[in-house]
Amino acid sequence: MSQGTNANFNSGLINPGEGSEDSQRSAMFTLIKEERIEEAIAFIGRAHDASKLVNLVNPDDKRTVLFIAAQVKSFQKAVEISKSLLDFGAYVNHCDGYGQTALFFAAAEGNTDLIRLLIERGARLNEEDGFKQTALFYAAREGHLSAVKEMISKGAEVDHLDQIKETPLFYAASKGQKDMCQLLVENGANVNAVDDKKQTAMFFALKSNHIAVVDYLVSVGAIKTKDGRITRVELLKPKS
Repeated sequence: MSQGTNANFNSGLINPGEGSEDSQRSAMFTLIKEERIEEAIAFIGRAHDASKLVNLVNPDDKRTVLFIAAQVKSFQKAVEISKSLLDFGAYVNHCDGYGQTALFFAAAEGNTDLIRLLIERGARLNEEDGFKQTALFYAAREGHLSAVKEMISKGAEVDHLDQIKETPLFYAASKGQKDMCQLLVENGANVNAVDDKKQTAMFFALKSNHIAVVDYLVSVGAIKTKDGRITRVELLKPKS
């Protein structure tokens, strides 16, 4: 943390309402990135228009400060600052340049409490990004069981199809996430869904040699791969 930055904030040389919008946004982003939560809240609270300040957009990625808060590594601090930002008027469903909202970032981080807060404040759970994936895909891919349970309990679509007709189960299987695969299947995921190339979740699990996942998928009825129906014996046969 630079001494210059501390000196500026503490001496009052940087104040909301002074300087360009870019400088105000940059100052606010910096405080939150550095997890200086109390200073950030005080900084925003002194603004002439706090709602406008918290919704200023980074021109590079089209993200607001709520996206920065969602990526704070301390889950507790991420929830604390996000709640304050929402109270100040941050738009919970603002989409960045990739069509993602802050919920996507909370899901990717696996911050279940933040996911719960964002949903309570109106986050659209099945919002699609530019690849037609929802936040559930990001949590499933990373193996965040608690986060996925929370989203499913609030109505996340387990078999949502992305741009290439794959569901969250495909990504969990390709990553070798057996427990995640089980959670998704137990909540209605179709083990024999096929993508636009006729590939299945089991195809990707087998391709990556995730035998525990393959064994599980077969045990719950998976019978399809890219080449059609196949038996469990054939799947688990040692490769020559």
